[in-house]
Amino acid sequence: MKNKTLSAYKKKKIIESFCDELTATQAAHRLNLDRNTINKYFKRIRECIAGYREYQKMRLMVTVISSPDQKVTAVSKQLPASQQGEQGIPIRIMCIDGELVTDIDMPKVVNGSRYLMPISGALASSRALPDKMGNGMDCDDLHRLADDFHTFTANRLKKFFGVRGEYAYLYVKEAEFVYNERDYARREKLLNDLTDQIFL
Repeated sequence: MKNKTLSAYKKKKIIESFCDELTATQAAHRLNLDRNTINKYFKRIRECIAGYREYQKMRLMVTVISSPDQKVTAVSKQLPASQQGEQGIPIRIMCIDGELVTDIDMPKVVNGSRYLMPISGALASSRALPDKMGNGMDCDDLHRLADDFHTFTANRLKKFFGVRGEYAYLYVKEAEFVYNERDYARREKLLNDLTDQIFL
């Protein structure tokens, strides 16, 4: 497959395999593609998800800035990661306007990349706001929400047997994406809308 252009069908199936949470090996077998090709595009998907989630976070922060009645608080957690030693992956969890957002709080440089996107404060809305599907994230109980997301993300990372420090940001943002977009069809549609960015 080297230097060959993927068909629209294969692109769609790679996104579908990612949404099905297949490993690169499983997706390679399913699509009869090289595992390295799948790994490359799965990484691109995660990068596009991270960009999408950062855009969403900035949009939500504009809401906070323009609404003086909204206060911002954050809960800090440590996610386990086999390549991060005992400290794990430090993250901050917030809930803004009924949507969960995260920061990876790594003040040190990891393999030349800095993963520190500080926000002064973070959120604590005075009410439970509905999310896009009307399920509602209870922003009043940020600690419960943070515990739920921590468990959800830690369980997701287990299937990778931990992640390397330079990829921690991408995996956390992927977990944030899945946690907020509970509907499979919506996740797949959002990624299909990013096809041109994924398959450059």
